[in-house]
Amino acid sequence: MRGFTARSEPGSQRQDLGHPVLWLVLLFTAGAWGQDVTARDLTVRMFDTDRVGAVTVTPLSGAVTWKACPGCAFQALGRAVTVKSGAAVGVVVLGDVRVETDTRRKASAAGSWRVDSERDGLRVRVTLPSERYVAAVLSGEAAADEPPASLRALAVVVRSYAMTHPGELTDSTKTQVLRLGAVSGAIADAVRETAGETLWVGGRQVPGYFTQSSGGVTEASSVAWGGVAQVWLRSQADPASERAPSQWHAEIGLEELRQALVREGFAVVGPVREIAVVRRTGSGRVGRIRVGGFEMAGPAFRFAMGRELGWNRLRSDLYTVRVVGQSAVFEGKGYGHGVGLSQAGARVMAGEGRDAGAILRFYFPGAAVRVTAQDAGWQTRDGVGWTLVSTAPDGEMVKKGDEAWRRARGLVRVSEAVHPVVRVFPTVALFRGVTGEPGWTLAATRGERIFMQPAGVRAPGLLLHEMLHVLVEARASDGVPLWFREGLVEALAEPGGSMEVGLVKDVEGKLERPGSLAEAQVAHREAGAMVRRLVKGYGVGVVVGWLTSGVPQGRE
Repeated sequence: MRGFTARSEPGSQRQDLGHPVLWLVLLFTAGAWGQDVTARDLTVRMFDTDRVGAVTVTPLSGAVTWKACPGCAFQALGRAVTVKSGAAVGVVVLGDVRVETDTRRKASAAGSWRVDSERDGLRVRVTLPSERYVAAVLSGEAAADEPPASLRALAVVVRSYAMTHPGELTDSTKTQVLRLGAVSGAIADAVRETAGETLWVGGRQVPGYFTQSSGGVTEASSVAWGGVAQVWLRSQADPASERAPSQWHAEIGLEELRQALVREGFAVVGPVREIAVVRRTGSGRVGRIRVGGFEMAGPAFRFAMGRELGWNRLRSDLYTVRVVGQSAVFEGKGYGHGVGLSQAGARVMAGEGRDAGAILRFYFPGAAVRVTAQDAGWQTRDGVGWTLVSTAPDGEMVKKGDEAWRRARGLVRVSEAVHPVVRVFPTVALFRGVTGEPGWTLAATRGERIFMQPAGVRAPGLLLHEMLHVLVEARASDGVPLWFREGLVEALAEPGGSMEVGLVKDVEGKLERPGSLAEAQVAHREAGAMVRRLVKGYGVGVVVGWLTSGVPQGRE
């Protein structure tokens, strides 16, 4: 195998998960890969609640391309372009861009953007990898100080919903709110540590739901939305949410309330003088409510109030109501529909030391957390000075890793403590979804994190190669050229390799941004040969020392 380095390419859909320099090992033998339940691209309808008349698309970095119609050819987008309603028919933009609307909304992301003109204005959609989508939802839904355990639990729920959702995803509360843009370190960690994990019942991947606070008791999905009762989405007492205050109070004028219902299409005739709960659900929520002489479902009433008067008025269906003068007075607790995970309760449980698995087992009884139908989620095994993370930890791989790490440390010594973490993905699709790399790579190393495809564990010398990358990068000082760092790993991993230096131009550039697999292979052979010649002339100890002191002039 050969290794090479590539920085995040402008316009790519890569999510930054750590060190900006990315080491890759190429898969020389082509194989088959495809989509599966662990990772896939998701399309999201953006600015869903707005009536958009115009959008301006501004390229942010790298090679952004676009086409103005389905039959048009793609061309470079070097400056901002504005698309107006009525003129846009299948505008497609590929790359890292900022999209701004005439409703003063904006979003930034690398992905595939599409703008269509429909009857009520422009529709903007973006397609991006599922792991990037999960990070965007966490950015939009999670608290800034969310504990790691509850943040990881939320990541699993968000992913479970998205991977099983049959319709169109949106950036609004119709599905899951998301915020595109920079991702915090805590969110990046939560997404990476739960990569591909979803809820499963038996051999079936099932959706997850979350609410801001259950108010002390969760609601069954079949009661909230109808349909067949689901064992993992049943109503149950939620003591942790009870310990997180969620009381609320609202007063709505009776005439204001009536007009809001009329605008929503409900036949509320005449002045409203009475509001009464007709029936409650098993969790105590309002199942049916009567407004004047008109009766309707409790959730329908709350949705109407939210759409017309704002979602901060009636915060949940767990309330009492009485008429005082010309106003309806509501006293309630909890925020949201109450189905599934309660974010407030999860935070309390995390603060009490419960991990993400325990939180998910409580809120989704009968469901298991897995990456595929055959595993039990991510498992950790410690080696000697390093850690293996896999859905199927292999004792033989731990032995291979111990030997590779011992050999690597004998070749490149560093003064600081370094502890590699090797994550082996069960599918190529998930590897690609997390790293953003093409399927012909076997491994990607960032800082002390090594990401490997399933086939990577069978590649001779791959663990040694990647562990050398960890040590070389840990020891290398600023300014040490890429060809030397990459070539040194090649030379140390395969000391008997070729020393024939060819005529390849711009080895540094082709290592950093290879145009093809063949080009990368040639650049790696060249870099390895260059460093092997240096090792032959000066000795391995001296050449390794140049990682710290820098490559002397004239040796390049």
